[in-house]
Amino acid sequence: MMESFGSVVYSIQIVSSLIIAWVIYRYYMLYKRDYLKFWSFSFVSLSAYLLLALALNNLSKVGLEFHSIPGYLLALLKINAGYLQIVWLFLGTYVLIRPQGVSPIIARRALLFTVVLASALCSLYAFDPEAGLLRNTLRNSSRYILGGLAFIFVAIAIYKYLNKTSLGKRLVCLAFFFYGLEMAVIGALSFNVLLGGDRQVLFVLIRYHGIFELLIYPIIALGLVIWLLERERYKGQIIYEKLSNQDTLDPLTGLLNRHGFERKLNSWKNINHDNKRNLLVVLIGIDQFKRINQAVGVRQGDEVLIAFANRVVGELGNMTYQARLSGDVFACALDKDLAKKYHAEKLRKIFSRPLKIHQQKIHLEVSVGGTWMSDLDSVDDILIHAQRALESAKSHGGNVAVMFDDTMPEKIDSLQLENELRYAISKSQFEPFLQPILDAKTMQIIGFEMLTRWRHPEKGILPPVEFLPYLAQLNLMPQLDLWTLKQAVELLSAWQRKGLNTLSVAINLSAEGLQDERYLELAPSIIQRLGPQTDRLHIEVTENSAMTSIRAGKYSLSLLNDLGVKISIDDFGTGYSSLNYLKSFPAHKIKFDRSFIMQMETDKTTKSILKALIPLCHDLGKTVVAEGVETKESIHYAKMLGFDQLQGYYFSKPVPVEQAEALLAAQSTNELSDELDSTKTSQ
Repeated sequence: MMESFGSVVYSIQIVSSLIIAWVIYRYYMLYKRDYLKFWSFSFVSLSAYLLLALALNNLSKVGLEFHSIPGYLLALLKINAGYLQIVWLFLGTYVLIRPQGVSPIIARRALLFTVVLASALCSLYAFDPEAGLLRNTLRNSSRYILGGLAFIFVAIAIYKYLNKTSLGKRLVCLAFFFYGLEMAVIGALSFNVLLGGDRQVLFVLIRYHGIFELLIYPIIALGLVIWLLERERYKGQIIYEKLSNQDTLDPLTGLLNRHGFERKLNSWKNINHDNKRNLLVVLIGIDQFKRINQAVGVRQGDEVLIAFANRVVGELGNMTYQARLSGDVFACALDKDLAKKYHAEKLRKIFSRPLKIHQQKIHLEVSVGGTWMSDLDSVDDILIHAQRALESAKSHGGNVAVMFDDTMPEKIDSLQLENELRYAISKSQFEPFLQPILDAKTMQIIGFEMLTRWRHPEKGILPPVEFLPYLAQLNLMPQLDLWTLKQAVELLSAWQRKGLNTLSVAINLSAEGLQDERYLELAPSIIQRLGPQTDRLHIEVTENSAMTSIRAGKYSLSLLNDLGVKISIDDFGTGYSSLNYLKSFPAHKIKFDRSFIMQMETDKTTKSILKALIPLCHDLGKTVVAEGVETKESIHYAKMLGFDQLQGYYFSKPVPVEQAEALLAAQSTNELSDELDSTKTSQ
């Protein structure tokens, strides 16, 4: 009678677990969630385990023993199915908790280990007729203990890592926990019996174990279905909220867009009525982002923007409003207390740190414009003020932070400015100015750096700071670079005809020109006009220009170097320099930034750095130049530290070509010092 009842219970359990597996798998086919697939496999394995257990229980009816070969094979399949149930359960729960999923290799290794372990346990004392109790304990009790502990662990993991308000999750947690507890207790008691302990409690539990499983399976199934429906409803709510917020969120970064940012500022106004400027509104613009896009491509450029947005959120958290107002311009609003910690200049430093995208380091420079807001200010006016501050920062060459004040100029008409600049290039309104470079030992002029001035028809001669930032914004730098190259070649050719064959002329090449296809296409034919004396032409690039795209920069500089041009790294020490770049870039000359020269007399650290780097540059075969020499003391220290060449306002400011040639004439008649004095007094 009891055997018949047991067979009925087994049959019901098999059907129940198959139904649960089928229901879960149907949901998997509908929602494509891998944890559902793994859990359905777990219940299929359980069905196989119960079916094989039923077969083994009826083995004696056909005249076979447990220690026979058919008994061993059935037990082998049964134990494997039982252990695989545990592994599939684990894998499904792991994927549920960690949505990134589980590696197929790890999953296969886990399944293989399980099969090996189960087969090994089943094979111990497999054919010993005297070891029935030990064999049963190894095969079944170990599975009960491990399976019970697995269910308890899964219950704890689900409770710990997932939302605790879910009814379905609570049902699954409770069912898994009590099912696991019951299995672990049965397994432990079985081992206790093997060691000679009391059997009475174990037999009672085993008698009702089947009924307990009949009750627990529907609870597990119901909990899983409720849980899944709750999860899908939650995801639907998230999607609905995203759709509802589309007009206020930037689709690329997930930050507020301009409309959303303006709405937040208006909300702040509505709850603050103290008439005090307590909110700092800051615009952060990535300098020359177009150059980054050209270097890494549009798709990776988008990844840079996303990573930058993540940095903004990661640094400022939920304490501020953050937004992306346009392509490469971000915004944040900070209350007075937070603004004490994150002032404009500190924000500039934080957001200028390099980003790493796909193992590639992307060097950034940002400009920051800020303004204070009170509840009396209109949001439109505040954003205009912040924009003017940002434009002021960019007009000073970028990589600076500027706070708004009323003296700042109104927004420039970019269309009119573009027309003026294009006209200036085509009509040669730009003029070359020259600043002498002297040999540190002989104190004789050995060359000049060519700098550009704009002779504006209404404003007179304008320095580079007045127009170079706008040329960069309008992508006109490569055209100016070509114009400068032509001027330098024409000047060197003219000097060559005059017999001045030893002088060099250095010109600056912008980051845009360094990567401009047209510049690289036309430059060789222009340079080759110098014939065999192309080495008198020096091309200077800044560290940051060369390193914005290291591969493109190295290719362009190598192309120019192959033409015989001398390459100089300008403003060395102000960017993201590395000793490796001194070795890898084809540079002949290193020009230390004026900040080093100004501090080398008084700052011990600066002096120590120069004492280390100058000999290193010499060992690498580089000529070392001191820029920004403005005092007699600077000359003394520069010579003492080993600089090869000197340049700066102490000798002469940039002057027109005629005045530069007058300096050369004075040098030939030993009147150079008097001529240099005359240029200094006119500065």
